[in-house]
Amino acid sequence: MKIIINSESLITGYTVNGDLENSIDVPVPEDFLTNFKPGYYRLKDNVVLLNDNYTPPVFDDDNDQPTEMQQSITALAKSVGDLSAQVSNIEQIITEQAK
Repeated sequence: MKIIINSESLITGYTVNGDLENSIDVPVPEDFLTNFKPGYYRLKDNVVLLNDNYTPPVFDDDNDQPTEMQQSITALAKSVGDLSAQVSNIEQIITEQAK
């Protein structure tokens, strides 16, 4: 398996097939694919080991409001939907008038 490590030798990514830039081909433990999380494993002397200092990332759930970008995308999606409905109505009118 090919793995990617950071400057601290923590495994940050992998590929089962193909290749990744700057990847290292090493054997991995049986449970690697099941348990993989970035930083959960480390590479030492070309051996994949559990990272004894691993701590799961903490996500800030306090900010559950949409960002300005998300609000803009939502508004654009609504506009596209409205315009699509208008185009459908115009197509229907043209089709009826062509009869």
